[in-house]
Amino acid sequence: MLRLTELFSERYSKQLIRNSDNGSDIEDAPKRLDRLTQEEVQMAAAQLLRATIDNRLEEIADNMRGVDNRVAGMGERVAGVDERVAAVYDRIAYVGDRIKDVDDKVKAGDEKLELVVVMGGARYIFN
Repeated sequence: MLRLTELFSERYSKQLIRNSDNGSDIEDAPKRLDRLTQEEVQMAAAQLLRATIDNRLEEIADNMRGVDNRVAGMGERVAGVDERVAAVYDRIAYVGDRIKDVDDKVKAGDEKLELVVVMGGARYIFN
């Protein structure tokens, strides 16, 4: 009976310990476990890095949207300034036309030239 138990243990042990070319599987197991642990740590670090990069890229995208909105606002302000400059240009053109009309009338002798100067709240009229 003792012999049968030893035989059974030996078979069981042989099945557990399969020899390979580089040594037994049991001897290689800690190496494989170490390698798998390192790979798992690397994968976890890569996932953390990816999540960090994704979050940072989203922050950058949000900042870019803010800049885009501010640039659009500046475009509206520039358009407003452009309209005011155009209005000033129109006024200058109107004054220039009036001066030309007065100059033409004075040269033709049709009207008497009257110059009005306001200085210090006083109004001076020159004929």
